[in-house]
Amino acid sequence: MRAYSFSAVRGPALRALCLAAPIVLTAAPSSGQEPPPSEQWMTHCARNLAPEQLPEAVVRNYCTCMAGLGEEAEMLTWSQTELERSYPPAHVQCHEAARK
Repeated sequence: MRAYSFSAVRGPALRALCLAAPIVLTAAPSSGQEPPPSEQWMTHCARNLAPEQLPEAVVRNYCTCMAGLGEEAEMLTWSQTELERSYPPAHVQCHEAARK
């Protein structure tokens, strides 16, 4: 029978915990609700999407979805293309959710 030392078990267990922690943290519901997006963000986002001539409800849903993804002050300086490239998975998810 081979005896295992604590350090031999700790390495793989610690790696597994580090890999699982982000999944658990992102899947867990937040204790409070997200604050509503600022009017400034909604206006900026709608202005960025204006050339696409999307229905107002789609624009509102998309902008609301994208609102909490990054630092608002920085996001307000970006074009729609820069925003989409900065958060590609979220952009696709928000785009699909807004059209439902």
